[in-house]
Parts: sequence; C-alpha cells; structure tokens
Amino acid sequence: MAAPMKGKVCVVTGASRGIGRGIALQLCKAGATVYITGRHLDTLRVAAQEAQSLGGRCVPVVCDSSQESEVRSLFEQVDREQQGHLDVLVNNAYAGVQTILNTRNKAFWETPASMWDDINNVGLSVTTWVTLCHPGWSTVAQSQLTATSASWAQEILLPQAPE
Repeated sequence: MAAPMKGKVCVVTGASRGIGRGIALQLCKAGATVYITGRHLDTLRVAAQEAQSLGGRCVPVVCDSSQESEVRSLFEQVDREQQGHLDVLVNNAYAGVQTILNTRNKAFWETPASMWDDINNVGLSVTTWVTLCHPGWSTVAQSQLTATSASWAQEILLPQAPE
C-alpha cells in the first residue's frame, strides 16, 4: 500500500481521543510522522501505540494547549527533532465546553466578550500564533468546530431572538 504522507511531519493537538485521535490514526496510516498532544500521558501512549500499529511514526507529547509555554515547548521540540520541518498542523484541542454550558441560558449578545477568548484561546489562537511566528510554517488544517458541535452551539448560544 502506498504511503502518501511518507516524509511529512504533522502535529495534531487534542489527539488522545475523539476527532483528534481519528485524524492522527489516519495520518499515521498514510505514513506520516505525527506528534500528538493531550494533557494525560497515559491516554497519549495508548493512542500512539494504536497509531504506530497502522504505520508511520507517532510521538506523544504532553501539552496543555491553553498554556502558551507548553505550546511553545511543543513546537520547539518539533523544530529541533524535524530540523525546522512541519507540513500539517491540525488545531483540534478545545476547551470551550464549560464556557458554553455556563452561558447556555443567555442569548449570544448577552454573553461577555471574554467568552470569545475562553472558547478560542485553546487550540485556535495560541497554537496558530506560535506557529505563525516560525518562518516557513503555515497552518494547514483547523479542526476547531465540527458540524455536530456547530449545530449544538447554535442551539445553546443562539436562542430565538425576542420578539
């Protein structure tokens, strides 16, 4: 079987379970070297073992994507180990669920402006900012919002406007 991603270097944040794990598995199956992140080493190791069994190489890295210093350390590791080479970044880490639940009975226009930061600083803002500061790297994929979570968020955040 051909390995279309052979020689490619990828980072998938929030990859210890769910969508991120699925993406990492497919990238490894396609032959890529994939750095996976999450907050718990035990779940990362399980995901990495499964990914490597499919082909490619999987490197588990404990990283809380809400902490700029940890994100910076992750990309310094990738830079060092891959000689400045990164082909794909999948921003899958997400920490906005609690914020959405805390404001679910409010209309979007009644929520504080800080809600935007609470929802987007993990994964989207911090990871993208760090990688954009590295010449030659670009963000290739953003798995920040799925159709399912988008429709769920719409139900919670955008109730019927008052008449």
